Amino acid sequence: MATLSELVKVIAAAQGLDENQVLWIARYLREDGLITKGGRGRGGARMGVGDAANLLIGVNAPGGAKQSADLVRIFCDMPLWEDSAAPTDADEWDYIRSGDSLSEAFRRGSKFSSALRAVISDRVEGSKSGTASTEVVRITLSGPDLFARIYMGENDPVGGGDVWTSSRFTSASELVEPDGEPPDQEVSKTFTHRTLNKISVLLKN
Repeated sequence: MATLSELVKVIAAAQGLDENQVLWIARYLREDGLITKGGRGRGGARMGVGDAANLLIGVNAPGGAKQSADLVRIFCDMPLWEDSAAPTDADEWDYIRSGDSLSEAFRRGSKFSSALRAVISDRVEGSKSGTASTEVVRITLSGPDLFARIYMGENDPVGGGDVWTSSRFTSASELVEPDGEPPDQEVSKTFTHRTLNKISVLLKN
């Protein structure tokens, strides 16, 4: 499995970010217990799916590095509020979201952390879930009214084709500045299956 420095390099390269910027956020998260601690270099702690998920949230959350740990916790705890690809009937929704770990992670009220980890794990394990339409994955984090979306389907959201999930996770949380006011800028950051595929290759090794 990967070290933190290797995970930082893969995410920075995949998302076109400065490696030092990603490393800075990773250090904040590690100090706050959101990334596994251990030694340094090749003897350092081995990264798992949870570490990758938290670093992805920290890097893509709509806030600064110093806010990253708080934002990771807020996003991780967001429940699934709606899924436009799921039936409106509650019992039917739960029925189709059962049978494998990926499906279970998208049941009503599931947390964003569980869903993101399940998506990453499904890639690491080679889509053993048997989900039919997971070729395209788009994960978006937005603020200052904080919410997250996960889209999985045959094509991009506007491209048609079978959609497996189009989920929205949200809570009453809001990004605020030190003066207590929300920033006067709406920010959405999206990463896709391209990033997830590169992370999965790293975690398999």
